[in-house]
Amino acid sequence: MYGRALVESGSDASGRRLLLYGDLDLASARALDSELLAAMTAGGSPLMVDLSGLSEVDRPALRVLLRRQRAALAGGVRLLIRLTPGQAARLA
Repeated sequence: MYGRALVESGSDASGRRLLLYGDLDLASARALDSELLAAMTAGGSPLMVDLSGLSEVDRPALRVLLRRQRAALAGGVRLLIRLTPGQAARLA
């Protein structure tokens, strides 16, 4: 649990994944950043960050995720961020 967001991790044939539940705000996103870094350095690609279980994502938290996505790309790791259509519309 990070702030108000809960993280569940796992992997399958398509790669590794982090499933997030609850609310992702800046405080919990900063804590999640270290979890993402650990998952990225563990190797393997792609890494899916599934935000579909979140009831709320604030813009500063999304910026933290996008920054980590750019760092992953620079390091040769595909970091995918999954949003539901409703979440994407609220962030637009």
